[in-house]
Amino acid sequence: SKTIILSTHILQEVEALCDHVIVIHEGRIVADDRRDALSGLHGGLEQAFHALTQGGTAPVGAVAGGGGEGTHA
Repeated sequence: SKTIILSTHILQEVEALCDHVIVIHEGRIVADDRRDALSGLHGGLEQAFHALTQGGTAPVGAVAGGGGEGTHA
């Protein structure tokens, strides 16, 4: 099992490469979950990102501490 940390604002790269996503907004982790779970809760990864960083509320399953293995962004 390997972990690669990828820091990007290009969400298409995240969708193509990552299993697990951490969203950091203003220096704080606002989401830490599997990419598919985060996308499913918001109708897509881009919608999730905007909801989490522009005043939206984080769904319970997408808050810090989701854990798991895989490629992180």
